[in-house]
Amino acid sequence: MRKKHFSVLLVAAALVGCAGIEVGVMPAASPTRDAFGDAVRQARARQIIDPEAARRAPAHAGLDGPAAVSAWRRYQESFQSPPPSFEILGVGAVAR
Repeated sequence: MRKKHFSVLLVAAALVGCAGIEVGVMPAASPTRDAFGDAVRQARARQIIDPEAARRAPAHAGLDGPAAVSAWRRYQESFQSPPPSFEILGVGAVAR
């Protein structure tokens, strides 16, 4: 009976020792985890022709203030009084 306990204890000690060695050998973080998402970031970066273009390009000349205000007012007024509709002869008309 004593021999059986000794052999079980010996096997348990060997397993604990092997586990300790494995923990000491394993790296802190896996290389896969460190590189997670790199492929997506590289693919996104390859789609940009010139990343610095926005900093070098002059501002686009768009509408000036008064023209923008006028366009916005006409847009808003188009809902209050819509433009008159008209019928084009020959399109959608039924011949009698």
